[in-house]
Amino acid sequence: MASEGNLMAVAGSEEVIKMFDLKSKISCGELSGTAHNSTITALAVAKQCNHLLSGDEKGIIGIWRVKDQELLHKLEVKNTSKVVSLSMHDSGRMLLALYANGVLRLWNMLDARCLFKKKVGMSIDKPESEDEIEDVKDAVEEEKEDIRASKKLETEKSRRIYRSFDR
Repeated sequence: MASEGNLMAVAGSEEVIKMFDLKSKISCGELSGTAHNSTITALAVAKQCNHLLSGDEKGIIGIWRVKDQELLHKLEVKNTSKVVSLSMHDSGRMLLALYANGVLRLWNMLDARCLFKKKVGMSIDKPESEDEIEDVKDAVEEEKEDIRASKKLETEKSRRIYRSFDR
């Protein structure tokens, strides 16, 4: 389950994502098709509610446009385990995906390319404890903060460069 604003999405073993408008309390439709043929294990909704991300137990990530319920990209890499968590950057240009084998991948949403891959913790395919899962989730949050900080630095550098041309 994932929600943002008035949009809520629910999925599971049916390989179908159901969307609901929380304000009007009605169904907005279903997303299904060629993206997933296994249990959907992770969902995320973009801040502007214009895109929905879905991940399954085979490591496949689907990127959907909400307004017309169209599959935009299907992200797939070899030798992965199930998708545990998904998060899209506020700009809509980057996606963080955490897999059960402890690998964190940074995807470029514009061309559906994996930009960065890092082993962030122990495998959570078969977690020994809840603490192990929390450690991996904490590592994901730290990686998100690092990305936000680097984006802020890039913005500040750009502003300084533009100001130097104005003088």
